[in-house]
Amino acid sequence: MCGADDFFPHTGKPFFPGSVRMGAILSIGSSLVPRLAARTLAILSGSRVGRRTVIFYHDQTAALVGIIGLSWLAAGSVVAGPFIIRRFVDGSLVSRQSGILVSSMVLLLLVFVLEAAVVALRISLLSRLGETVLARVRGSLSEKIATLPFGFFPSARQSHGMTLITNDAMSVQSAATVNLPAVFAGGFNATVAIPTVLVLDWRLALVAAAFAPLPALMSLVGRSAIRRASSETLEIYGRMMGQIIDLTGVSGALHIRLFGRHDHEIARMRVTLDSIRTSSVARMTIVARQHFLVVAAAAVSIAATIGIGSSFVVNGSMTIGTLVAFASALAVAFQPMSTMAIARSQLVGAGPSIERVFTFLDLPVGSTPIRTTYTAATVAYNHPADERRTGPDVVVEKLWFRYAPAEDDGRPDSRSSTPITDDRPLFADWALRGVDLKAAPGSTVAIVGPSGAGKTTLTYLIAGLYRPNAGRILLDGTDITNSEADQIHTMVGLVAQEPHLFHDTIAANLRYGRAEATEDEMVEALTAVNLGLLLARLPEGLNTTVGARGYQLSGGERQRLAIARVLLQDPRLLILDEATSQLDTVSETHIREAMKTLAHGRTCIIVAHRLSTIVGAEKIFVLDGGCSAEEGNHDELLAEDGIYARLYRTQAGAPD
Repeated sequence: MCGADDFFPHTGKPFFPGSVRMGAILSIGSSLVPRLAARTLAILSGSRVGRRTVIFYHDQTAALVGIIGLSWLAAGSVVAGPFIIRRFVDGSLVSRQSGILVSSMVLLLLVFVLEAAVVALRISLLSRLGETVLARVRGSLSEKIATLPFGFFPSARQSHGMTLITNDAMSVQSAATVNLPAVFAGGFNATVAIPTVLVLDWRLALVAAAFAPLPALMSLVGRSAIRRASSETLEIYGRMMGQIIDLTGVSGALHIRLFGRHDHEIARMRVTLDSIRTSSVARMTIVARQHFLVVAAAAVSIAATIGIGSSFVVNGSMTIGTLVAFASALAVAFQPMSTMAIARSQLVGAGPSIERVFTFLDLPVGSTPIRTTYTAATVAYNHPADERRTGPDVVVEKLWFRYAPAEDDGRPDSRSSTPITDDRPLFADWALRGVDLKAAPGSTVAIVGPSGAGKTTLTYLIAGLYRPNAGRILLDGTDITNSEADQIHTMVGLVAQEPHLFHDTIAANLRYGRAEATEDEMVEALTAVNLGLLLARLPEGLNTTVGARGYQLSGGERQRLAIARVLLQDPRLLILDEATSQLDTVSETHIREAMKTLAHGRTCIIVAHRLSTIVGAEKIFVLDGGCSAEEGNHDELLAEDGIYARLYRTQAGAPD
């Protein structure tokens, strides 16, 4: 059968006139089921954003319809039981007819087998849907983490992201693909049981209807308490994740052992685990109390109904088989209420997780995500110097910046509500205060100053990792706040003060700089930073795994590998933030010689603690307290006898 996309050749007309209309109807229907499921989830979980979970299963209509259909089929097979039981009791036990006994047993067996098959198929569909939803929730969270601006992370807890991807993601999965279907299935069982009891005996059906609201009301007990307990448990889980990171991370493990704090960390973890246990037990106590109230209410309803039904049997207005069948039907109707109550409690408990997930997904990215983009115009790092592009002109004008407070999630795009002017009082929370800097194309400039002067912050702003509160940063006359992040990335390369190496091979770490780098290019880059001998000693060469955070290498080797990675990137603007701080004297000498060659044709900005490494810079900018204090070359600054001169004499060991 042709669909909406079947056309006559060359005409562009649909083969069937109604096919487009039918396709539209099917399209609406295919989106309706997931939306209804998401809306129901929002209502039952008490989460206003619950309806947005549809993004995780918007294309799973077939699975959802299959699960719903199987739930109806299971409910139908269960309802057949009471009629078979009545036939068995009245026709076999009371009338003592063996033929009815055999046929009734065969029918019951068929019903049980059918129910088992339906349940097995339903479990299979639910598991597939559940894994799909879990993968998509985790994928969305991971993508968000990867695209958030750098400014989010210094003030954010690392454990927050881990808790979201593990615990919260699984809560969303369970709510959407376990608890919600359980509520549906219970509702279907109760729904089909209503006509069943009416057919069996309308008088008892009215009695049961009078008691039916009682279990439903009991299922509402403790909803707000469950929600509060779930939120508290999630918060404690986040704390536990942070402690696990401290225990298992290389840096944390090192310092725990260096300071002999094993007992302290064990005690801290025990306190956290005890808090989780207490919180979880409190939550499950509420759930158990709710479950008891629902079951007790259902038991009272069933007992009262059967008691009245027994009087009907005594006076001869009802057969024993009908009473037994009615009791079975009541079990079918009331038993799901217990299951639904538990599922509803789980949905309410999942509400905070749903809100946490979407609150995180709604965080603004601030700018276009950084993407590694290489084109044919990208010049390989090992091209001859005369073929290189000219480094950019760098201009920093009256730059003001302060870090966002922790309650703003560390986002770097928060702006001061008060305009910043030159006569604005200098508050202590400003990292940079009206800083100016200029670097001519192809020049090498240095940024120096005391600790906390704002040197690293300035380089992060030039690299586009933060946005200034006021002022401008121009690269070749273009304000970088108006540039795409990938454009800045291809132009600017930064070797951070604390380089990060991924738990992967040397080659994989180098290809962070340029994904398509060849082995020859990687070897040449390593040789340029004096790692050629190290590479020759390693049995697996470029395929050697560097370990967690590169701890298989020395500090100097990690730093040089990070420099080689940026060299492969081949940026026009090279920023070295204390790039030689972890190198010994011999290695530093090799690096300095290599940098003279590699800096040719590039604009270089060097942040240096060792002032001896930047004596030859064309211009040196001195920061102090976030302000531009001095600028000039080495000789000029020594002649001024200011901050730079004092720092230089202190490092040289000369009397101040």
